[in-house]
Amino acid sequence: MIDGSRIWLRSFAHINGDKDEIRKMLFTSNREIFQYSNSNIDSRALTFFSIESWRDLSCLLNLTPLEVEQIINNPSYIQFKVPKKKGKPRLICQPTSKLMKIQRRLNKYLQAVYDFHIPSCVHGFVPKSNSVYRSIVSNANPHVGKKNILTIDLEDYFRNISAKRVKNLFQSWCINDEISIVLTLLCTFKGSLPMGAPTSPILANLCSYDLDLELTNFCKKNSTTYTRYADDLTFSKNEEITDEQIDSLTQIIERNGFFINKAKTRRISSSRKQKVTGIIVNQKLSVERRLKKKMRAIENDIKVNGVAKATEHHFKLKDYANNEIQSQFLNKIKGLKSFIKAVENK
Repeated sequence: MIDGSRIWLRSFAHINGDKDEIRKMLFTSNREIFQYSNSNIDSRALTFFSIESWRDLSCLLNLTPLEVEQIINNPSYIQFKVPKKKGKPRLICQPTSKLMKIQRRLNKYLQAVYDFHIPSCVHGFVPKSNSVYRSIVSNANPHVGKKNILTIDLEDYFRNISAKRVKNLFQSWCINDEISIVLTLLCTFKGSLPMGAPTSPILANLCSYDLDLELTNFCKKNSTTYTRYADDLTFSKNEEITDEQIDSLTQIIERNGFFINKAKTRRISSSRKQKVTGIIVNQKLSVERRLKKKMRAIENDIKVNGVAKATEHHFKLKDYANNEIQSQFLNKIKGLKSFIKAVENK
């Protein structure tokens, strides 16, 4: 991450002339920082880069140094497993309320850092403040109409990003060793990024920055389109994607500290249904027919039997669906309709 971090640091060089004076304003009157930056996003990023002491970090988190020390010495998480369609259950490590609040606040600053220079290939976990909206739809769109598609899944994406790697990330931004360790302890659990922490997605993107740059450069030289949505990597081109090219991609991925889930690696030609992050891309963006059929069936159920009965049918309830459950059902239907509209632009 060291090479990638220099881009951020160089980007802020023009507003980082007198660092001591800027730091003084940053941690006394945040309003004054705006004369040094173009936006609130810039000021957050600059604030984060300027952390040099426990006092700075405590001010950033609205805590006392003692409270910060207590939290890093006793990190509190709730662990539970969520079943997946295939494979072993997914382990969720959710921080308890106080740590969750701290991570959410810290996440705003980490997002500001990433927002300043997001690779065009990245479409997952992108801050909403970014000028270009990124989603599974924007991730699939570059691959529409390509003759050959390769999809690669990164194995245990969060868990394979170690605490040491996160600490090295902070240190590469010229944050001193002590504060880098404290930040790492606030964001990691049992030696890696926990799935369930608000800070994990953006830190995963930041730790994948060099991977994205290297894959992008390789793909440019080989007339290949590359996008990444979290741990889903997609490559497409009109020519054949050869074994040699896959070997080269594998070497880049492993050299950057990630591992491929070979069971989920797919080569898909245009003669078959090509799906990228769940969206069909053969000729245009479209959703599965069965999804639209399901949507029509639900709407008809609501029309014929009413919301309460349709909720019972959809959620397979034995008892009457109360107002709260009906509201959850309607929100789910609303989200499904919005998704279909976003994909097919209808």
